[in-house]
Amino acid sequence: MNKDTESNWKLGMFVIIGLLLSILTIYFIGSSKICLVYNAFNT
Repeated sequence: MNKDTESNWKLGMFVIIGLLLSILTIYFIGSSKICLVYNAFNT
């Protein structure tokens, strides 16, 4: 029982970290594209 909860906890942490990394990556890519479009329209 203890081994199962430990492995589930590690799996949950891995999933949460993966989701956070993907969200941050999408956010940074999106914000950089918005900045490029904004600069292109301003020039």
